[in-house]
Amino acid sequence: MNARTSEFGTIGLADHGQKCPFMGVKRSRRLRAGNGVIDPTRTSAPSHAGRPMGLTVPNLPGQPGDRDSFGGDQTPDGSKTPPRRSSARRQKLEQAGGVAGSRRVLLAIRYSRPEVCKLPQADLTLETKMTDITIDNDGVRLAASVYGAADAKPILFLHGLSLSRDTWEETTQRLTSRYRVWTLDFRGHGHSDRASRYELADYVSDAETALAAIGQPVIIVGHSVGACVAGVLGQGGPLNVRGIFLEDPPWYLGKPGEWERSAFPTLFSVVSARQVTWKQERAPLTTYLDFVSNSPSLMGGISSDHIPRHLLSHASALQRQDIRCWENVIGAASGRVLAAIPTGRALQCPAKIIQADPRCGGALLEGHEVSFARMNPQAEIVQYRDCGHGPHRTRAFEERFIGDLEAFISATLSG
Repeated sequence: MNARTSEFGTIGLADHGQKCPFMGVKRSRRLRAGNGVIDPTRTSAPSHAGRPMGLTVPNLPGQPGDRDSFGGDQTPDGSKTPPRRSSARRQKLEQAGGVAGSRRVLLAIRYSRPEVCKLPQADLTLETKMTDITIDNDGVRLAASVYGAADAKPILFLHGLSLSRDTWEETTQRLTSRYRVWTLDFRGHGHSDRASRYELADYVSDAETALAAIGQPVIIVGHSVGACVAGVLGQGGPLNVRGIFLEDPPWYLGKPGEWERSAFPTLFSVVSARQVTWKQERAPLTTYLDFVSNSPSLMGGISSDHIPRHLLSHASALQRQDIRCWENVIGAASGRVLAAIPTGRALQCPAKIIQADPRCGGALLEGHEVSFARMNPQAEIVQYRDCGHGPHRTRAFEERFIGDLEAFISATLSG
């Protein structure tokens, strides 16, 4: 394989401008809680209009990578500006009331008009269009976004290696009017903390932390490595997993000889080598964007011929990713993360699998679907011919992907 494989989407996307936490919180209504009411009464646009105003739970750490974290703003080139001094108004907000419980949660709202907000209690009941939160996994702070009504059925989205939760932005917008949607950044990705280990078990642990925060049965949607994590959770048959929707999982690439058959060894080697150089040079976001936009695609042409907004997201994710995430994927430990998948265990919940075209860089190679169906005869497998590794972000297939996902969610919830 050569650099023509560089379109395929387990290299991920995290739009710096779109998902720098709280930048998307534009239509928030209110936050529910029991300790007092905060009423911002500013009626005219201040000089900092458009800047998110942080509501920080007292004595808890800031959102990793957040503008209102205590370490200052992170710029597209990875540098940080000095933290802003808190205004008297913000100090008043932060001192307005205590919070019961010890969940590590950071909330923020952007105000474009007078709003009424209440600090949350220990639960995560939020009446808002979207908010960003931090959840703690044994000292590793994980960034997540929550969309939709608090009483709607929850769906958790998991991204692929070097992607971020932002890759699901278009998908979530189609679902939030009916469901409670959660998107998670794995450790070392997006706005989550870096960590000392990046084994499959660690990614599974991150997802389990999100499930615990959700606190009720969930449908899990995963792409690539995120799909493998969802699959492992679906094997355990926990009561909080209703069903799993797996987008092109590299389920069997940990088997001897299978990793080398795929497009990923060459692709990941090229990407990781460039990342090292660019991080040393503190390369700007435009360097990453030019790379992902102009990489040749096995679907024909270049990546920008097939992938819309996600290119900027992809570039930002690569810029933010901890390069140590590659250690168990390429080189001497090539494929070790995927080798940990217990492929000999059957799924214990409803499942639908999207198989991208192996000729176009799909991760579920030819013949893998037969092995998967033999072990999981109840699972539905849908093949996307002429589609690369990321159908949800590919212009020609995103509508079909949404249709298949919505059909699965509806059938699972009504079953």
